[in-house]
Amino acid sequence: MESTEQGLVASPLLLDNHNNPIQQMAINPTSDWLATASDDGQVWLWHLATNNPAWAQYELVEGGSRALAFSPNGRWLATAAGEGDLRLWDMSRDDPSARFVRLGGSPPAVSHLVFSADGRWLAAAGAGGIVLVWDMEALDAPPQVVRGVGLGMVQQLLFSTGTDETRQEVVDWLIVAVRQEGRSFNAEIQLWPMGEWTGEASVRWTGHTDTINSMAVSPDGRWLVSGSGDRTVRRWDLFNPSAEPTVLRDYPDGVRKVAISPDGRWLAVGGWSPDLYLWDLGDLTAVPLVFRDHDAWIDDLAFSRNGEWLVSGSYDDTARLWYLESAPNIASVALRAHEDTVGVVAISADDHWLVTGGDDGAVMVWSLELGELVELACRTAGRNLSNSREEWQRYFAGEVYRPTCAMWE
Repeated sequence: MESTEQGLVASPLLLDNHNNPIQQMAINPTSDWLATASDDGQVWLWHLATNNPAWAQYELVEGGSRALAFSPNGRWLATAAGEGDLRLWDMSRDDPSARFVRLGGSPPAVSHLVFSADGRWLAAAGAGGIVLVWDMEALDAPPQVVRGVGLGMVQQLLFSTGTDETRQEVVDWLIVAVRQEGRSFNAEIQLWPMGEWTGEASVRWTGHTDTINSMAVSPDGRWLVSGSGDRTVRRWDLFNPSAEPTVLRDYPDGVRKVAISPDGRWLAVGGWSPDLYLWDLGDLTAVPLVFRDHDAWIDDLAFSRNGEWLVSGSYDDTARLWYLESAPNIASVALRAHEDTVGVVAISADDHWLVTGGDDGAVMVWSLELGELVELACRTAGRNLSNSREEWQRYFAGEVYRPTCAMWE
């Protein structure tokens, strides 16, 4: 299905302290802090709760950092700087940049940082396939080494948690996607039960024949979805690891990003194609929805917490905002502010902020509040939106129509 664009464009707030492409961004659970990491090696912290986040900024790291993560309780921001310099910043302080805890034993060239859902564990992956795990309740203790990953390249790193109602047991995993040395075009997904990673992996999944570029876990912890440069998406059963995966071969090119909506309904897939694919995760045999609004490949995807919005970032220098409640007739709003690829996107937990990061080094903060979106649309369109399926219902489905722009009434 090909949808059309009506050209409604909002005006974002520009945060421009970085000088190189944005690599990672994270918004804390209470939606008041934004952390950004760039190819310039810097990590900046922005206070979204202020009138202007550009006025409340803190430089946390200078030189060599591309990995960051907030803890689930919002207390800590983890950053990896330089060679083996892993830091925890205390977000409960008035000035989070004033103090940090340095974790010993960090691997060099950290590429991935992730907290477990309960905040108990922090995992880091570095050069040479080294994966270490710290106990957040014993920060003075040395990290635990995850066995079996070494001498490979870690491609993805995740924790998962869920309750298997059939067996009435909690199923928690540390999940690592790795490409072993000597097998340049074969990737493997390895699983360890929570807290038992000092032994060999309990589960090893193979099947992908190229880099695993993205992984996502369903909200109930049942499914792991992996997307690869081999043009396939695979759904694995974390409650029954011996089951064969469901393999989706519809995507026309290599997969760069997979994302699952918070309600578990939608699986979104983007990659080296302008096409955005949406599958019903509960019925993968159904034909996916396909949208070709972008003019170049898709780099990143993110869902809003309420499940109403999906944002995509692309090599065509735009982000696009999709209103999922209007499915299957979903159209996108183009967000045009960057001068280069939009490689990173994020939506805050309160669904108020949409943040885009570009290869131009710019970070743009957009509002997802309906009133503000309408006001900005008015400025762009220069007229009232019409009460029609093609315009109002397409972009504000479910909202009662009203003249939107007082100056043109």
